[in-house]
Amino acid sequence: MFHLLRNMSFHLVTGFDKSSTSFNNNEDANNIGQGVLRGSSLAAPIYILNSDVSLYTHNKLACGAAFTHPITGDTIHDKAIQYVDDTSQILNPKGTYSENTFSPDMCSSLLQHAQLNSNAWKEIMWISGGI
Repeated sequence: MFHLLRNMSFHLVTGFDKSSTSFNNNEDANNIGQGVLRGSSLAAPIYILNSDVSLYTHNKLACGAAFTHPITGDTIHDKAIQYVDDTSQILNPKGTYSENTFSPDMCSSLLQHAQLNSNAWKEIMWISGGI
């Protein structure tokens, strides 16, 4: 399905004729995932593919946040929430430390982790059309 979507070619057709020029999502084959015609029927599936790959990769690299379920006590881990082109990265002390107490030393560590998470996301974003 991905290859079908990537190799689609679009022409403008009017009452006069079909355009001689076209747009192809695969014009820049070295940058797979870039150059998708926004608003086309291809845009949504490509967005889903890009988001799935990007978030999966980011979850492997980022430390994220940990939350305790108020009823079951289970720990829930999350790294980022994505909406359209943006991501909101999540970080809290419980995601990087096992204890629940907060110390002044954690501030520096949390800042470093946030920077690492942001840098990882920046490097991943090439798949969706640029940084």
